[in-house]
Amino acid sequence: MNMLKKYALVCFLMVGAIFTFPGCEVEIQETNSPFRVQTHLEDRKNGIRNAFQLPDGSIVVVSENTNGSATTFYKYDPDQVLVDSITLETKLFSEPVVHADGSFYVMAQQVLFHISSEMALVRSRNISFLFPGIFSVIAYSDQITRLSNGTYILSITYEIVDPIRDKIVLVCVADPFEDTKALWTMNPGSFNGEWADRLKPASDGGYYITGHKHDNLENAFLIKYNAAGNREWKTTFSYSPSSFQVDEFPDRLIFSDLTGFFEIDKQGSILDHYPYIEYDLGRASNLILDGNDYIYSMDVVDPDGLMMRIRKTDKQFNILKSVSRGNRWTNYNIEPGRYLFRSGPNRVTALAAIENPGLTGSNWVFYNFDGDLRQLGE
Repeated sequence: MNMLKKYALVCFLMVGAIFTFPGCEVEIQETNSPFRVQTHLEDRKNGIRNAFQLPDGSIVVVSENTNGSATTFYKYDPDQVLVDSITLETKLFSEPVVHADGSFYVMAQQVLFHISSEMALVRSRNISFLFPGIFSVIAYSDQITRLSNGTYILSITYEIVDPIRDKIVLVCVADPFEDTKALWTMNPGSFNGEWADRLKPASDGGYYITGHKHDNLENAFLIKYNAAGNREWKTTFSYSPSSFQVDEFPDRLIFSDLTGFFEIDKQGSILDHYPYIEYDLGRASNLILDGNDYIYSMDVVDPDGLMMRIRKTDKQFNILKSVSRGNRWTNYNIEPGRYLFRSGPNRVTALAAIENPGLTGSNWVFYNFDGDLRQLGE
């Protein structure tokens, strides 16, 4: 038997602003399926661009429409009830920088946005003046991260001509909303034909860049910098061009592309490679350390269809347990969404974009599991 739950949202409209709140009331349908929450994606018109967790355990799902003209942030409380949302009329590029108060920064097309924990726009700033000399060229793949010393690293990958190639420029600022000058700028000439996909802070105060060489489809890279912007090492990998991830642990790094997992020491040397098994399309989520084991989610295509597979493995990626949930939609123009979060001492929450033939349109759903991947609430 189907049940309807309605969650009231405060409705706001700001004429001429760059954001709106979509709707005053949202209906979430729960069925006798194993789905915890289902949020409609308007018949495949939107897809999950990203998802991340706030300090209080809330989850923010980032949805982008198919033409990239608008990005919506949906906030779910720790019980996965939809409580708020905000839409930016722009295409989002960066991972968020989440602050202790639950607010976060994101970058899109050289504009920096500060969004509060209540999903309200606090301020925005065009930071293109920090990147001199690239105004007349195409810029994309904006990224931001915050280092342990409190400074911020901003990056823009941009395209230049004669010959056509991509370059990366890095800028360090103390306060990206107040500073008019950079603490330092990385010489763009040190990069040629490379695209920065992610920035991630390192435990020693530096940061990592994952990306790929755009004019050579055989090289992904992982670069380690210190907080002063000095490169410490660079490691390259053969790859298929997407799905780059890096996770840092006390004694190792785990990098993955579409070929498998790479175990790397803290000096950038590859220690081992663990290829994916048959049907695996690539790791979609971060790695969660559970004692001496990893938990993560995968995109998988097998005789049952396009699935999310949640796995628990040992540190050599031998599979201890595997659970399949949800079919991915068949519209390949929309990126799949697979995310995994630690949501309690013995609980993980998986998020997946799916097609559900029993409902109109596509959905994303939450699944809750204990540490042994037994689904909670079944």
